[in-house]
Amino acid sequence: MKISIRLLLVLTAMAFAPVFTTAQNVEEGKKLFEANCTSCHQVHQEVVGPALKDVDKRRDEAWLIKWVKNSQAVIKSGDAYAVALANKYNNSVMTSFGSLKDGEIKSIFAYIKEEGKKAPVVDGPKDAEKPG
Repeated sequence: MKISIRLLLVLTAMAFAPVFTTAQNVEEGKKLFEANCTSCHQVHQEVVGPALKDVDKRRDEAWLIKWVKNSQAVIKSGDAYAVALANKYNNSVMTSFGSLKDGEIKSIFAYIKEEGKKAPVVDGPKDAEKPG
């Protein structure tokens, strides 16, 4: 059986496409996270809102997308988890990101998942601050 070079190249590209797409999604997600989320969230540490490490284990993707697009609507629907979350954070209103596309939100999740695999960064004293 003879395989053409073109077919071989296409098959090779298809095999590596998920790797490139994932890396691209994580990079896009990082940019979106930094532009939209960091004023209230970090991955490993609670800020104004919850730490986002393992958020994909707490809620499914469809729920999270609805939450990011309009958390107040999810709370008003009576969703028990959403109401408990709102109560825990003193009913702070999360900004609605209705203009983000589902794919962009999924990129943010991809970034959070990758960052969640890393050890948290702990800020220690700087060299200039150490007694000498």
